[in-house]
Amino acid sequence: MRETILEFPDQDLTDEQIRELLYDLTGETYRVLRTDEMYWGEGGTTKKGQFYHLMPVLGDNGFYAWYSLYRQHNQRFESKANAVLHFTHYWTEWRARIKAKQ
Repeated sequence: MRETILEFPDQDLTDEQIRELLYDLTGETYRVLRTDEMYWGEGGTTKKGQFYHLMPVLGDNGFYAWYSLYRQHNQRFESKANAVLHFTHYWTEWRARIKAKQ
């Protein structure tokens, strides 16, 4: 058993598989971006390495703006799998909030 969710492996996820998965869930097109540094948490320090995060290709239905504010310092991950896992978790939370307001 893995000690933390941050150790969740990529399982050879391709960027295309991730795009399709997120489109099926959200109806929007997102892409995987790689960066060489990560800043985790407000007041955190910058960490060097290879990190992943997700962004809409041409904009989306408002989720990404909310996610960017809500998770401002917590969007980059050491694996694509973790980026997708957290992204979908917060998309589900955001969607539930939208539905509750309707």
